[in-house]
Parts: sequence; structure tokens; C-alpha cells
Amino acid sequence: MVKLVTLFNLKDGTDVTEFERYYREVHVPLARALPGLRRYTRSLVRPSRHRPVPPFYRIAELYFDDIDTLKAALASPQGEAINRDTPFFSRVKDMVQLVCEEEEVPLR
Repeated sequence: MVKLVTLFNLKDGTDVTEFERYYREVHVPLARALPGLRRYTRSLVRPSRHRPVPPFYRIAELYFDDIDTLKAALASPQGEAINRDTPFFSRVKDMVQLVCEEEEVPLR
């Protein structure tokens, strides 16, 4: 399993309520339409004892069977539609994207 992990912050002055509405109602459906997408999670990063100020606002994880499926999804019309989502990206700063090969560790 391969996943695309995106970590990002919001630009100063961004209306968080409006951003969250747009993210949920517009951007998430664009990502859900990616061909070959197996799983999609998004996380709101919270303060912790060791990080009272989180380094990122949100994390999104998009899972695919393999790297070729991920590349095809990003090159698809749906992937290009995400890249053209100016209202989303105009509010985002400090975006980091990582491609990861996931290995599940058995708990027992």
C-alpha cells in the first residue's frame, strides 16, 4: 500500500469556519473522485504535551495500491481538477507532501 500524505497550515487571516466548509464540501469530494483511491483520511492536528503549538493544522492521507496507481490518479482529469482548486490552495501555506510505503505492524 502506498499513501500520499499532505501536511499543511492555513495562511494567516484565513476564516477557519469558511475554510473547513469549503474543504469538506468541495475539496474532499474532488479527492474522493481520484481513480484507484482505496482509503482517505483527514486529521486535525491537536496540541500535545510535547507540542503545545502543533507544527501543522491538518494532515490528509490518500491510500493507493501501488506507486503506479498513485501516479495515474494524480495525472488523471480528477487529479488535475484538484491541482486547479485555487480557492483551496490560496488559503494553504507550508504544505508538505510525502509519498510513503506503508507497512502494518502486527499488534500481537
